[in-house]
Amino acid sequence: HILHEGVEKNAVSSNFYESIHKIGNLTLLGGKPNGRMGAKPFEEKRTLYQVSPYYMTRKVGELAEWRYIDYSDRQKEMLRVLERAFAL
Repeated sequence: HILHEGVEKNAVSSNFYESIHKIGNLTLLGGKPNGRMGAKPFEEKRTLYQVSPYYMTRKVGELAEWRYIDYSDRQKEMLRVLERAFAL
């Protein structure tokens, strides 16, 4: 989770809070770091995102902060990727 699961409900907008488990807020770090860092805030995971073996995760690491607009853009992008991958 980019916006970590432990975020307080009143710390972010209700739309952002409700996005926690959606595809645009999920990413992989690869291997052991994924489990160790999962519940930490974006600021603590950002450097690991930057060196991830996954291109989509490295793109998240380029951001200075994780905002609702970033999530929203990524959600749309991830849905396009999934639509292409599962096109019949």
